[in-house]
Amino acid sequence: MDTNPRTSCYVKTVDNAEGKSSFQRWYLCFTACREAFKSGCRKIVGVDGCHLNTKRGGQLLVAVGIDPNNNIFSIAYGLVEIENKESWEWFLKHLCEDIVDSETVEGQDNEWTCMSDKHQQQFNINNSSIEAFKTVLLRVDHRSKAVDQGLFHHCCQV
Repeated sequence: MDTNPRTSCYVKTVDNAEGKSSFQRWYLCFTACREAFKSGCRKIVGVDGCHLNTKRGGQLLVAVGIDPNNNIFSIAYGLVEIENKESWEWFLKHLCEDIVDSETVEGQDNEWTCMSDKHQQQFNINNSSIEAFKTVLLRVDHRSKAVDQGLFHHCCQV
């Protein structure tokens, strides 16, 4: 990290049956992204995850914000073994350490909004990102994005 001082990079490993360490999770937040987000962006964080189609598999987790010009602003990235509450909590814990004041983490403030494209009733799932956000930020306000699947499919064909 010589060229990007104060960049947050965390790697978590697990020991296998043979006693060797193997990669489990990774988190990255560049200093420039963190400082720009904290100084000029709204306290709105969008999170999402997607499957990685590689031999090893896994999930790519991302956190984005909204800048003063209403553009999407990248904040942090993570690679995890699976998208579940535990991996989201790990990712969001590091994200909050980077971008949230300590009094907010302790539940003294309610000025953060979390957005995701997961809607529990629509997909009938337990939304791990929402539950993890509620664990890490005690009083976060969550907003779901409803997606019209027919319109989305039509746009993909165009």
